[in-house]
Amino acid sequence: MNEGNDDPSQSQNDDEVEEIKDESPENQNRISSIDDFTLITLEQGYENSKGRNRFYTINVFCIIMAYSLGGLFPYSIPFLTKVPSLKCMSFTQNTWEGCDKDQACSSQFMDYKINHNSHETVTNWITSMDLLCKEDYVIGLFGSLYFVGFFIGSAFFLRFADLKGRRVMVIIGIIGSVCCGFLIFVINNIILTYLLMLVLGVFSSLRLLISFLYAMELVPEIQKKTWNLIAGFMDAITMIFVAGWFFIITYGESTIVLYIVTSCLSLYFVYKAPESPQYLYTKKKWGELHASFAQISKINGIEWNGYKFDREHLKENEFSIKKSCASMIKDKQTFRNLMIMMMNWSTCSFSFYLLSYYTKYFKGNIYSNTALLGLADIFATISMRGLQYYMPTKIGFVVSYCVVFVISCIYYIIQSQTVLVAICVLLMRYGVTVAFSFCYYGNSEYFQTDMSSTAFGVSNTMARFSTIVSPMVAEVLSQPIILVTLVTFGSAMVSFFLKKPQNILGIEDDEKNSQGEVPDAMREFYGIDPEGPMPKEERKSDLDHEDTREYEEPELEAKKSMKEKFVIESENDEDLDRI
Repeated sequence: MNEGNDDPSQSQNDDEVEEIKDESPENQNRISSIDDFTLITLEQGYENSKGRNRFYTINVFCIIMAYSLGGLFPYSIPFLTKVPSLKCMSFTQNTWEGCDKDQACSSQFMDYKINHNSHETVTNWITSMDLLCKEDYVIGLFGSLYFVGFFIGSAFFLRFADLKGRRVMVIIGIIGSVCCGFLIFVINNIILTYLLMLVLGVFSSLRLLISFLYAMELVPEIQKKTWNLIAGFMDAITMIFVAGWFFIITYGESTIVLYIVTSCLSLYFVYKAPESPQYLYTKKKWGELHASFAQISKINGIEWNGYKFDREHLKENEFSIKKSCASMIKDKQTFRNLMIMMMNWSTCSFSFYLLSYYTKYFKGNIYSNTALLGLADIFATISMRGLQYYMPTKIGFVVSYCVVFVISCIYYIIQSQTVLVAICVLLMRYGVTVAFSFCYYGNSEYFQTDMSSTAFGVSNTMARFSTIVSPMVAEVLSQPIILVTLVTFGSAMVSFFLKKPQNILGIEDDEKNSQGEVPDAMREFYGIDPEGPMPKEERKSDLDHEDTREYEEPELEAKKSMKEKFVIESENDEDLDRI
């Protein structure tokens, strides 16, 4: 092999290494491939595959729909367990008059019947299974068992999203949800329905939690906040839709049919979507990562460039970080973040669903109260765009919890005033939803990428435990809002101690990036003095191959050495396409 430099006028400031020439066509092709060899980051991969952006505007939106429409069933449970409007006949008068559940089931009336002419009456499990005079806990078990299943799925099965991939687990969750929904629709037995609600909760945990994470990892970092808000907006619209659906169609189990149909449509779009590039990048599955970006590029109407990623050529052990529950416990800051996020998730989940299940007991009717909660969610989603951009996540937690705490205290003072109660409920739900949104965003901010799904599952273990009791608390306690007051106060206090961890390359986001520091593995690869800092401008130019400034001598020599070594190791490689 002959070396030569065909460009004698090359300027001193040009940091391109010398080309290695050879007359043979085979080596000329190899050299051409090496000259085209460019290291790109994951975010550059998103940018290079963007094209007409069709994938992000259509396919990702459909996956967000799969997430939001998964709430059709849980949002329908308060309607499916609502006591219908009743009429009772007394022993003294031979006339029918309005009465409540306690009066109808007591001995003071001779008989009772369901008032089917009232909008308050929904044909649901209470009427079809004759549960009107059963104990309150029998009604609350429908919702509680669903969240028991959600708890089991979060604790034991969510980890498989880190092991097997996001897409396949979402598909399993949707298929399982469809099967459970169909069986619940055709079976009219309380024990079997209890069991199916438990299993449905397990599959729903996979569908709802992983589909959100999956959608967020399909978009570049700059778009994550926007899609986070879209997901929250669609979830709020789903709740309002459920209220309107039951107001028009009083046959309660019709929503189960709607749930099955929309789930099948969601399954189609998830099946057609590629695996999460962020997940594949973290797991070093480079072939699948290129295939994923190639599929995204094809949908966007362009061709994938096939550039290598910045970590693709590194040794396996250079950036290997064990991500497990044990490693999360060993790292003090990660463990502290985990404990705080567990409390935040628990507070938000408990408060969110307690307000949802308690809507049928607030003044007014269940339709307007549910729509009111949906409007509060929409207001929270819209305001989150500004809050996320201008308010740090942990401050967002504190502020939103303080809003809920203050309003819940006011609620006990004015709870006899119908209009003021509605305003308090609106503001409480607003604060809870804002905090819930910060939980989703904080999960990716306070945990590294390949720990995010595990942290999601561990956090939701305690969260779903608190959610399990929310339907029961709403049914049994006469003043459950006081619990919301207490838990939001505690969560506001501990949220101050959240801190961003080291990212996947070992750089602490807030401190080391601003100081221009780089991890030892990257220093070794680029041949930089381990004791000295590397300015951020140089690191960015080096990683992105943007020759906008003159390199320091050690860095130039490191690049030359790296490229020459790559040429030598590639001489006997027959599969040049992998370059």
